[in-house]
Amino acid sequence: MPGGLTAELSVDGDVAGLAEPVRRAVYRAAQEALTNVVRHASAATVRISLSRDGEDVVLAVTDDGTAAPPTGGPHVPGRGLTGMRDRVERLGGTCRAGPAAGGGWRVDVRVPAPSEGRAA
Repeated sequence: MPGGLTAELSVDGDVAGLAEPVRRAVYRAAQEALTNVVRHASAATVRISLSRDGEDVVLAVTDDGTAAPPTGGPHVPGRGLTGMRDRVERLGGTCRAGPAAGGGWRVDVRVPAPSEGRAA
């Protein structure tokens, strides 16, 4: 990862059979969360957790950097998070971001995720 950032990944449960819209939403959420860590967090470590919880898929991205979102400059704060939230909510899911327990920043995404071929 850039600048010596260490990434830790854990996957728990069957996440292989997710429907395409769910896969795309979770991928884009992870991509945006990691982009924000690299650009703004001054973190040494980021932890990515992907799991199944019943019929939901759950993504958590937690860093150990600065907990405050960026302000000022050419970057519009919250724009990436807003897009992430909109994409997830269109699928009936939730997206929350804020300070992590013990410092850093955390993004939690939960999306209803029936297996491919089953009704959403």
